[in-house]
Amino acid sequence: MKQLLISAAAIGVLSACGEMGAADARSVEIQASGSEPQVGDRIPTSEAEENTRLAEAGSDANALAARGVREVGLEELMPEGEEERLA
Repeated sequence: MKQLLISAAAIGVLSACGEMGAADARSVEIQASGSEPQVGDRIPTSEAEENTRLAEAGSDANALAARGVREVGLEELMPEGEEERLA
């Protein structure tokens, strides 16, 4: 909203000075009010890219499991009695 107000003020000043025509002012206004990405928006990816990424992750997990590697949780890394001390 703040960007929209700033761009509207800039358009008003520039058009008052005669440096910008009416068509240019409308195009800038349309660009300012367009759907710009916001914080937290997902980056669009194609379905093929998503499937490729998931297939690679699955093949990596299968390769690690075939070698005998397993995932270790935080509870397994803590020494005996450490949970009571931290609580």
